[in-house]
Amino acid sequence: MEDILAFIWKNGLLKRDRLQCCNGMVVRVISPGTETPCGSGLFADAAIELDGVAVKGCVEVMPSCRNGGGNGIILRVAEAGGDMRKWSSPVPTLLLDLGQETRDVARGLRSRTEEPPCAEAMPGLSPLFTADLFTSLALERLQNKSLRVLKWLDAYNGDWEETCYVSVARSLGFGINGDPFEETARSLPLAFLRKHADSPFQTEAMLFGCAGLLGRADGACDGYTARLCNEFDFLSRKFSLAPIGGKDKWRFGGMRPSNFPHQRIAFLAKLITSYDGIFARITDARNAEEIRKIFTLYLDDYWDTHYTFGHETPPVKKSLGRGGCDIILINSVAPLLYAYSCRSGRDTFAERAIILVEGCRPEKNHITRRFSACGLPCDNALASQAMIELQNSYCARRRCLECRIGAHIVRRVAGENIRTVCFNG
Repeated sequence: MEDILAFIWKNGLLKRDRLQCCNGMVVRVISPGTETPCGSGLFADAAIELDGVAVKGCVEVMPSCRNGGGNGIILRVAEAGGDMRKWSSPVPTLLLDLGQETRDVARGLRSRTEEPPCAEAMPGLSPLFTADLFTSLALERLQNKSLRVLKWLDAYNGDWEETCYVSVARSLGFGINGDPFEETARSLPLAFLRKHADSPFQTEAMLFGCAGLLGRADGACDGYTARLCNEFDFLSRKFSLAPIGGKDKWRFGGMRPSNFPHQRIAFLAKLITSYDGIFARITDARNAEEIRKIFTLYLDDYWDTHYTFGHETPPVKKSLGRGGCDIILINSVAPLLYAYSCRSGRDTFAERAIILVEGCRPEKNHITRRFSACGLPCDNALASQAMIELQNSYCARRRCLECRIGAHIVRRVAGENIRTVCFNG
């Protein structure tokens, strides 16, 4: 129960101004201190008064009583239990009786098998609480995504255009093919593509060749594919390029033809040949609609009548569509803007990232459907991203006391049930 005690101490749920240690010393909490990241239950830089004497140092939160002292420990907080009179410690100790209801609520959240464990409480959350919760969670998810962007940026020595190219490529995998898309982009530097950006054909040849999809599309081949193979053979020798491993890296099952890797790679080629600098256009855009226009492109020529190589279909103008564009904005553009804000110190780009996500349609998946069924609204991508972060980072890991909903539930009962235990001896 150490994390419950830490939660109580950190959040000031010991409402009384004067508390008694088990040896009778009077404690007044001035500051609970800062929880250290080592997971040892230590709160550094705490400030308390012991019998009127100001003391600063570390407070140790323990799951139960144990003997011994500790360097720099000014107070211990432990849960009462067992034969405490046989226990002694040179460090003043605050023994807490949490009350059965507090224990039951905290343990119950983490022991439930259903998802989410706090489903019963969700319908009672106020709109203001939910809005604040979603904003916090969506921002947390955006920050985590931006960390990957910053790693790429460091790997490319601060080249934002190269970083943007890899980020957009990965997002075109729509999750299921994100890894091979990223691998393809990282095996084919943007500088090589720029040398032939005036030729959509050569750009496609390099991208499809490095993706390992040339000449292996379900065994089918046609004149265009043969030309791409020949062109990649020449360009691979010129730039020392190699395929990432072949078609077995790519997944096709369970997806619509418009989402096949061939379509997405053709779109990436179109994007590269359409703009000199994609990242520069993103940062120069004045609003979300201008950013959307960057990705509003249509495939043409060969791709009018093909979803993959060698299989002709009735002519259809193909684009990402609103849904596909939203995926890129959520998973690539917003993290890029947020990462750029972190490195440049310009908060306006972080604000743009949040507004961009908020303006996208909500994702529909098993996670969002589950939380919606519990009564949480899901009106835009800010809400759906928050739900995904809530499930993956908190519910699935049973980090209930670190979650605002779980903390709200425990806080509601803890203040009325906690009491201190004092004895002499």
